[in-house]
Formats: sequence, C-alpha cells, structure tokens
Amino acid sequence: MRPIRLLKEFFSRIADPQAVWMILEQLSGVFYFVKDDQGRLMAANAATCLRCGVKEERDLIGASDADFLPADIARAYLAADKKVMRTGNPLTNRLELFYDEEKKLDWFPTAKLPQRDRRGKVIGVIGVARRDEKRMMHHDIPGVMAAVKFARVHTHVMASAAEMAGLAVFQCP
Repeated sequence: MRPIRLLKEFFSRIADPQAVWMILEQLSGVFYFVKDDQGRLMAANAATCLRCGVKEERDLIGASDADFLPADIARAYLAADKKVMRTGNPLTNRLELFYDEEKKLDWFPTAKLPQRDRRGKVIGVIGVARRDEKRMMHHDIPGVMAAVKFARVHTHVMASAAEMAGLAVFQCP
C-alpha cells in the first residue's frame, strides 16, 4: 500500500479526531488552535485559552481573534488564515504577535496549515504557535538587541524582514 494512502486510511479509522489534538496539551510552550473558514475558533488547548483570558475551550468556540486581540493583529491573523485557505498551502516559521506569560504582546514562531474535510476541501485552518526557547536565552549582541527591542516596543508595526535587518547593526570586535 502506498504511504499516503496508508496514512489516509489510518486516520479515517480514528474514532475521535480530537484525540490527536489532545496530545498537544502535553507540550509545554505550545499553543494550538483550529478555525473554520469564517475565522471562528473551533478548538484550542488550555494554554491558548489562558493567553486569551478565558477559562475553558468552550469559551473560545465561535469567537474570532478580534474578540481577544487588538484589531490590527486580528486583521493580520485573518489575512494569513485566508491565504492558507485560498492557496491550500501551509505557512510555516512565521512570526506572529501573541500574548506572553505577562499578557504582553510578543513574537512567537507560528505554523498554519489548511484544515480539510474528508473530501479534501479546505474548511479552515489548524495551527500552532510556540515559545521560542532559544530566543528566551538572553544574547547581548547590541545590534540584534536593538532590532529585538524595536519589535517588542512597536508591536503595532508590521515591519518587513529587510527593515528589521536594517535595525540590526553588527559590530565586529
């Protein structure tokens, strides 16, 4: 049996598709979410709920990012989600703003994949954001720290990679 066919056959037999998502509850620093084609949240782990300020997943169901995040950030999320749904292609290693442990906006590596129905039609987005542990280590490189500081202070600015690189002035000894 071909690997893709084997994979599809196996997953079609799973009684509770949410069981696959439940394993993500066990991963520290990982936030997962599932949205329908209207941008409404359909599932999220406890860590995502906590960062959005709700106690349980059911409090997120049917809500949109605009219910929890500043309007400009919610619009950026929706645009990225629509791109994934329109193209059917994932977005990976994308930096997006989300709330940190102190409820401050910070940058998190994010991946978004199209969520398909049994016939292959894109019906939403499934994604994860994670705490970048390497970034959490404090490297005191002055030029890089200037770009990092700018990004953290100016979370409302959607700077390009080229603009951020321009802020990072490397000083050789």
